Amino acid sequence: MVRLIALDLDNTLLTPEGTVSPRTIVALREAMARGVCVVLASGRMVEAMRTIADSIPVNAPLIAFNGAIAWDLNENRAATRFPLAMEDARDICRMAEEKGLHIQAYPDGGYFYENTNEFSRYYEKMIRYPGTATGTKMSEFITTDVNKLLIIAPEETCRQELPVFQKAFEGKASFFQSRNIYIECVHPTVDKGRALEALAKHLNIPREQIIAFGDEENDIPMLRYAHVGYAMENAKPSVREMADRIAPHFAKDGVAQVIEQLISEGEMDW
Repeated sequence: MVRLIALDLDNTLLTPEGTVSPRTIVALREAMARGVCVVLASGRMVEAMRTIADSIPVNAPLIAFNGAIAWDLNENRAATRFPLAMEDARDICRMAEEKGLHIQAYPDGGYFYENTNEFSRYYEKMIRYPGTATGTKMSEFITTDVNKLLIIAPEETCRQELPVFQKAFEGKASFFQSRNIYIECVHPTVDKGRALEALAKHLNIPREQIIAFGDEENDIPMLRYAHVGYAMENAKPSVREMADRIAPHFAKDGVAQVIEQLISEGEMDW
């Protein structure tokens, strides 16, 4: 029996246009009407998740910044927060700047970068939420702990630089790719799996009653924690290999197809 559904957003829940399809909304609402909690889990910040959450609307807190924050929508506050230390964040930004990489910082409220460029414009289009160009290097701009840093660069550059940053800041920060052109950086204890575990305990829902959907390597901890982890048909090979099951392609309403099947089998009747 399923009591909680955890969902990655891009290339999992969302359509290629970045919205939740009518079919998926119907399926999720039917699941919630039967007593199931729906949790959105993304690398995005809360502000960029809220419109999506409201379109469903979900009935449980959001997991944002890949698990750095669990956000209670009813109380409009962070239920949990595990930020990256200010000094470590500044050092990481300094290294990125020395390499000529575009890097964005996410303190509480909004996101910031030094100058507008092709990478900032691409990201803004993807998440449909504007950032702020400060005209100041992020290594100087940051004056508090931050929820996340994000490097955006060509795919080959990200592939080369990821292990370099991982080695340079081992034990101080966690680096991973959430898309081929993104290197995400969060507190070393943060991932979607740990956030889902903490949220499930808060909601008093056992692991055996949780399913999760994802497509990227940053989704793997969440898929592993869930009783049944679904990799999308379009997921990376490494994600499909470790998943319990494969869901249809995200562009074919794969999440909705699985939920509809589980409902028909009586797996969501509470």
